Parts: sequence; structure tokens; C-alpha cells
Amino acid sequence: MTERPLDHVGLGSGLDAPSRRELLAGGLVAATGSVLLDRAIRSGSVEPAPGPLPTDGTAGGSVYISSRHHSGIDPTGRKDSGPGLTEALGAVPEGWEAVIAPGRYLVSNSITPTSDLVRLSGYGVTLVQSGASPIISVKAEWATPFRAISFGTSTPGDGAEPTSKITVDGNPGWGPGTLIKVISDDVIPGSRTSADGRASRNGEFAIVASTNRDEIVTTARLRESYSDNARVVEVSRNTAQIRGFTLEARSASAKVVGASMIYLAGLLAPVVEDLRCISAHGPVVHMNSCYGFHVSRLDVAFAEDDAPHRLGYGVLDNCSEFGTVRDSIVRHARHAYTDDTPAISRNTSNPHIYGRSYGNQILGCHAVSPSRSGFDTHHSSECIVFSSCSVDSGAEDVSAFALRGRNHLVVGCSAQRIGLGVRAFTEAERGGESFGHVVQAFTARSVTDTAIAADVHPTGHPRSGELETRPVLTVAGAVIDGTSSGIRARNAAVSVTDASILMNGTRQGQTFLQNEGSDVQLSRVSLLADHEQSWSPISASTAPDGRNARLSLRDVSVSMSASAVERADAFFDGTGHIVDLVSVTFSSLPSGGLGAIAEGSRVQWQTQPEDPSDPVLSSAAFRLTSSLDMTQVWNSTDPHVIVQIESGSGGATELTLGRPRRDGQILTLICAPENAAIRVRDTSSAPFAPRASSDRVLEPGQAMTLTWSGSSWLRTS
Repeated sequence: MTERPLDHVGLGSGLDAPSRRELLAGGLVAATGSVLLDRAIRSGSVEPAPGPLPTDGTAGGSVYISSRHHSGIDPTGRKDSGPGLTEALGAVPEGWEAVIAPGRYLVSNSITPTSDLVRLSGYGVTLVQSGASPIISVKAEWATPFRAISFGTSTPGDGAEPTSKITVDGNPGWGPGTLIKVISDDVIPGSRTSADGRASRNGEFAIVASTNRDEIVTTARLRESYSDNARVVEVSRNTAQIRGFTLEARSASAKVVGASMIYLAGLLAPVVEDLRCISAHGPVVHMNSCYGFHVSRLDVAFAEDDAPHRLGYGVLDNCSEFGTVRDSIVRHARHAYTDDTPAISRNTSNPHIYGRSYGNQILGCHAVSPSRSGFDTHHSSECIVFSSCSVDSGAEDVSAFALRGRNHLVVGCSAQRIGLGVRAFTEAERGGESFGHVVQAFTARSVTDTAIAADVHPTGHPRSGELETRPVLTVAGAVIDGTSSGIRARNAAVSVTDASILMNGTRQGQTFLQNEGSDVQLSRVSLLADHEQSWSPISASTAPDGRNARLSLRDVSVSMSASAVERADAFFDGTGHIVDLVSVTFSSLPSGGLGAIAEGSRVQWQTQPEDPSDPVLSSAAFRLTSSLDMTQVWNSTDPHVIVQIESGSGGATELTLGRPRRDGQILTLICAPENAAIRVRDTSSAPFAPRASSDRVLEPGQAMTLTWSGSSWLRTS
């Protein structure tokens, strides 16, 4: 079809032709709006713009921008079209959609639309980034901030939750529903530190409920505290809608820092849809302090990761809140999604770079072959949600989900053929916090390192070696099928419930759980293993300050193949492991039994062998064959414990009583017929009652039953 400019609409077509006075400057826009444009398209008198025309009821129509009507636009990609496209967009009426003609456009200088409502359609359009600036850059300038004089609490009279009250140095006159941002020079709690005086600084969006001269009442209580140079600024209502473009990066120099491709700052609910990126040197979509942004159907083929010059991301967010990224795929990038709050100097004038990334949701997205981690958060972010996302393929040091910051949620997600599944961690030298993360319905398959890891306070961190007592990871529902290590915890509190960990071990040193000075709880968990190399079912080590590793197992079943049992020395390996076992079952135990567990442990377990002819072992029955060390006995919390002594006629002949972990516990001691007599001794901390003048002697073939009263042993038979 022959291209026809819009100033020819209706001429010779049977439609009423508008006069020249009815046409806007430039001859590109029909004054009668989208209805006339649709009539012209149906009549065949004008070529339709590529992609769908607006059907959402937005005021205005569509403008078709082509090189035929604008100089400085080259659809062959030989010359820079950035300034020409910016100039053409400047003539588009407010609220109208600019539809760019199909072609390949070189952009060395950013396309910078300036209207309050930017609507760009680029179906069939390839924009080639050839410089160190974004391809499209839309920034909203916000008003001058008011200085905050004081912060208080407003208590509604209807019993509703208290909200915040801010007194400022002026009369903003903002009506209900006005979106504002509160900023200050206070450092964001838990963010990374900096040695040059810069820091990530506080800020958050809020909604005005009412104003009374210099007093502002918000609809909800502010999350953060503000005391250092606090200011309040009205957020612009400017927005942008960008759809349909294909993006490509081209730079002659590898030293050029990779710029964002689509950069949006300070906007209200901007929309980016149907973008395809062939290659990128930096973030494909970069949001900065955009409230309620929406990115969907983003397809990234390759984003370069050449730190520190080029950090290719699918979506990068700085300081936005309640944004959404959905139904997108990033096939190679440093991260498919990441966020961060820049480190800035005090009293920085740009309000866009204050505050956490907060409440963003990443829904139904996929990362393939990431170079660092599929989905990532930084120390300043909070409440980021990853739902129904997947990550496939990555090296052993690559994570599917890397969580820094606080209170993130990973739900219904999966990781396969990658180094690590979900990893919560803190950086070393720059510090920062990571805690409060929840993982639900997570699936990990063929993970070469660790499926679920919490690594906090490493060497070099300001809190190096300290236990993070706030829960770092809470996992509810996980299927781990094939991994080197199921769970790893370093200086962290971790809870895992309703999980299954299956290990097919072909490498030495694999483990269900690696506990380094941490507090780990497993409940309703199945552990299954088939190993061909030496391994440690659960390994532990003390923290540098000597703090014990702690582990609680509740309703846990352990099934190990004969090969796995043979290749493990004991179930617990390492030092300083305080364990609490309740209703734990084993298919069988290695030759070393439970292994080394620390004083203060409590155990209740039994074996459930597949072969009915094999004996059932448990924490209620012990056989002492070489020494009369009763340490394991005193750890048992079974109500009745039986100890059979079979050390032989030349074996140990003294047994010392201790304090059990359970009041009212019954202890039966049996001296085997072929054994020498056993002298049973009490101690001041575990005495007989009444205190005997001499030790009790247990002759061969005899039994003695004692009951612990809570302070002494009573002989009951």
C-alpha cells in the first residue's frame, strides 16, 4: 500500500475532508481524532500504523511519524535519528499516540519526549543504541520540596489505625489522593556502607489524606523514620506508555559504560510492553522512582555482563514502589531483574534517587543462562515478590534467586541446572542486612552446589561471625531433586517445613545440611539419599567465636540406600552440633550411629528398616559394648530408656549416672549374663534418693530400674 500522510485523509475517498485549519501543525494529525483516522484506514486512503490502535478509551488519536514528513529521521539506520524523532514527538498533541513507521533507526542521542503523557508505539521498529545514553529517556521534573519541620501521629476518631502527620514550612494545598514522596539524609537501615560519605538514603511514597495549611495527614503510617534534613515533595502525574519496539545495542568501544536502553524516572504508573531486545550493554528497562510501573512481555536475547563497565540487566529498578514485571523472558543477562538504591551525598537535590525499592512484583518471568543470578535484590530493597518465576542453566557460582535486603517472597518458583537455588546473603566488605525472606512452593532440580542457602555476616562484614537471630529464610514447601547440598546455613536462623530433599550423590562431600554456627529448624521433611562417594548426611561446625551450631528436627524421615549408609561415617559430622530430635525416623544408620552431638542435645528417634528381620534401633534402647559412656543416653527424651551392657568379662566395670533431659524418665539398666558385675555410681548432680553410702552393684544377668524425679534417681526395682 502506498504511504499517505494524514493530511491527505478524506481527499478523494468519499470522507469529509478537513480543512487545513483543522489540521495540526506539520500535517500529520487529523483534527477530527481517532474516529476519522479509523474511517480513513477502513476506506484504504491511509496506511494504518503498525501495531494495534488505541482501544482503551484514552483521549486523543494516533500520529504516524515517518521520514517522509520529518527531516532527521532515517529508517535505514545509517544516520542518527534520535534528535529527529525527539523533534517529531514534540509536535504530537498531549495524550495522542505516536506511531513510528517501520524501519531501523540509529540512536546516538536519546529520544526525549517531553509531554505529560508520552505514548509511543514501535511495532516493526528497531532502535539501535550506538552511544552511551539511553535510546528513550522520559523524566518527570518534580516540584520544589517542602522542608519537613516535624513528624507525628494522627489518630482517626473512627478507631482506624493511626496514620502519620507531617508539618512542613509552607502551605502545599494538596488534596486527598495526592501522591507525595518523603525523603531525608538518614541512611537506609540495613543498606551497604560507603567510605566516601555517600550512602543510600531514606525515602518513601505516601498518599495524602488531608492538608490543613502546613499540616499533612497521610492515609497510612510512614514505614521509615526521618530526622536528618527531611523534605516532602509532590510526585508528578506525568507518565509514559512505550510499546512494540525492538532494541539493539551497538558500540565500537568495549570501554563505553553500558547505558540503559529505556530509562523512565519520576513517572506515575508508566507502561512498557512488547519489547524485544536483541542485545544490550546495560539495563534494557530502567525504572527510577516510578510509582506503580508496569513492564510486560519483555523478551531479551542477550545482555552483556562485563563488570564494571557493562552490567546487562533485563529490568533494573532504583527507588520505585509497587511496580510489576510480568510474562517476560531474559535469555542471558547478569540479572533478569534487580534493584538498588544509589549511594548519594547529603542534601542531593534529585528526589528520584532516595528510598528503597519496595513492594515490586515479578510475576511469571523466566531467566535462562544468567551470568550472576536470575533474579536479584540489593540490601536497600524490601518486600519484593517473585511469583511463578523460573531460572534455568547457570554455572556453579550462579544463583537462581539472590536475596539481599529484607522481607522478600519467592512463591511458586523453580530452579534447574544451576549452581544455587535460593540464596539469602550479605556482602562482605560493604556490609548490609538480609533477613525476613519467605520461600513457598519452591522446586529445585539438578542444582550443582546448594538448593537453599543462607550466608550472612561473612569475614569482612561489620558483624562478621555474628548469628542473625531474625529469621533469614523461612521455607514452606520445597522439592529438591538432585543437589550437592540441600541446605546451607552460615550465621543464620533458617526454618524449613514440608520439604523433600533427594540426593543422588556422585561427588565427595555432599550433604543434606551444612550448618555453620547457625540455628536451623526442619519440620515435616523427607531426606532421601543414594550415594556412590563418601559424604556427610549433616555436617556442622562452630562459629569463629565458639558458638555451637543448633539443629531441630521434627517429624523428619531419613531414607538412605545401603550404599549411602556404607559411605557415611555417622549421621552427624563435625563439631559443636546441639541437636533436638523429635519423631525422627531412619531407614538405617551408618556404623557410627548418630555421631558426635554436643552436650545439651535432646534426641528421640528410631529406625524403620525395610527388612523386617533387621532389628529396630531407637533412642529408647542402647547397647554399650566397649565403654560405659552414657552421654548419648542422657540426650534421649524417650519416656523409658533401656540400656543393655555387653562389654564382656574384661570390659569396663563402672557406670556413672547423669542428669537426663526429661523429668519422670524411667531408666532400665541390664547387665548381660556374660558380663562382669557393673558398679553403678551416682554423682552430686544426679544422686540416688535416698543417697546411698555405697555404689549399687549390678550383677551379671540382673536388671535395675530407676526413675528420675527431676533432682535425683529413685530405684523402683
